Amino acid sequence: MDSTESGKKLLVFVGASFTANWDLNKYFPDESIVNKGIDGQYAGQLLLRFKHDVLDLHPEGVVIKLCEMNFSHFVPFKITQDNLIMMATLAKANGIKPYLASVIPVTREADKKAESKKSINQQVHRFNKWLIQYAQENGFTYIDFAGAMSDEEGFLRPELTYDGVHPNEKGYQIMATVIQSSIFSQIEK
Repeated sequence: MDSTESGKKLLVFVGASFTANWDLNKYFPDESIVNKGIDGQYAGQLLLRFKHDVLDLHPEGVVIKLCEMNFSHFVPFKITQDNLIMMATLAKANGIKPYLASVIPVTREADKKAESKKSINQQVHRFNKWLIQYAQENGFTYIDFAGAMSDEEGFLRPELTYDGVHPNEKGYQIMATVIQSSIFSQIEK
C-alpha cells in the first residue's frame, strides 16, 4: 500500500457536502489525508468518481461518508445500499481498507420540513442499522458519527448544526473525535 513521502499512511475521505466542507487538515494536521468531498453528490455520483478519487491514489484506507440527501431527495433505498456496497467492494478488491461512516440524521425541525411524506430520520436510522450489520458481516470498521451527534430520540442535536442538516464547528469537532478513536488510534504509526 502506498504512503506519503514522509512515511505516513494515506487516508482518503469521499463524500458530499459534509465531507467537502470539513477542513480535515485543521483537525488532523499530522496525518496524510486527502479530502475528496464534492457538495451535492449522491452515492451513485460518488461511485462514478471512486476510481479516480480513491483507487488511483492507492491509499491505505477510505472513509465513505454518505449524506442524508440520499434519503431526502427520493433516491431509492436499495440503490443507495448497492452504491455503498460497490464502493466498499472496489476498495477491498484494491487492497484499500473501507471505513463506513454512518449517515448523520437531521434535527427534529429539519425532519418536519422534509418534502417527502417519509421521515428523513426514519430512513437514515434504517440505513445506519443496515450499515452496521453490513460492516460487521464484512469485517469493515463502522464509524458512528450519528450516535455521537444525536439526541436521545435520534435527531441531530441543534447545537451541532447551522442549518438543521450540516455540521457546524462543534459538529465537526465531534466528528474529528470519532475519527480519532475509530481510525487513527487503531493505525500503527
